Amino acid sequence: MLERREYASKPPRYEYVLTVKGLELFSVLMVMVRWGDKWLAGTAGPPVLYRHQACGQISHVELHCSECGQPMSATDIDVLPGPGSAAPGGAPHAPPAKPGTLASAVAPGDRLSAAGGSEPLVRKP
Repeated sequence: MLERREYASKPPRYEYVLTVKGLELFSVLMVMVRWGDKWLAGTAGPPVLYRHQACGQISHVELHCSECGQPMSATDIDVLPGPGSAAPGGAPHAPPAKPGTLASAVAPGDRLSAAGGSEPLVRKP
């Protein structure tokens, strides 16, 4: 995620630069910032603002569909098995999910939906 680089030798000084993986994690972190700003910032507002360099406006991250551009939320998606969910012949590529996790509760063909409010995603037959 971070790469340590020396920028001065006497005395030794280092900076930490994001790797390609670290740069791609930015999207995840910005979604978490948006959640924190909404639910934890209080009446004073968010502690940090983000200006989009392309347009110069103060903005925030929103999830959009890569195909149609529409906003995406938990109520707008179906969770389906992907091409990496099982090898030919049905053998899984990844170890089985831990009992009690959402992944262990979802069977092929199940649909997930947001029940609303603070309720968790629930299994729908």
